Amino acid sequence: MAIEASLAAAIRRIAEESAAGPEKAELARAPFLTD
Repeated sequence: MAIEASLAAAIRRIAEESAAGPEKAELARAPFLTD
């Protein structure tokens, strides 16, 4: 479970860093990025 949580955190961090403008708003609503 800890591995899954850290993987989800890494995916979320990468997505946030790579997102810009309208894409960032879309990623914020993506179900796989929510805890």
